[in-house]
Amino acid sequence: MVWGAMKADGTRILIRCPDRMNSIRYEGVLKKGLLPIYEAHNTFQQDVVPCHKFEIVSSFLNKAMICMLSDWPAQSPDLNIIEPS
Repeated sequence: MVWGAMKADGTRILIRCPDRMNSIRYEGVLKKGLLPIYEAHNTFQQDVVPCHKFEIVSSFLNKAMICMLSDWPAQSPDLNIIEPS
């Protein structure tokens, strides 16, 4: 499993994830993948996978001052550029 991010300027990153993801491991993935490329004018979006919604992840994102698009629908091919249409 991988976690990926893409930015409008073409910057992209893939991070290999642990076999079993939980909120603590997901926070580690965000620290490794998101923080190095995130800029103050960016908006971060993620779907509603359970490990994305835990308080530890929300707290981490708030402390890191990550601007979130929080109502992103799960597996929506009309809104997700990596899902086939």
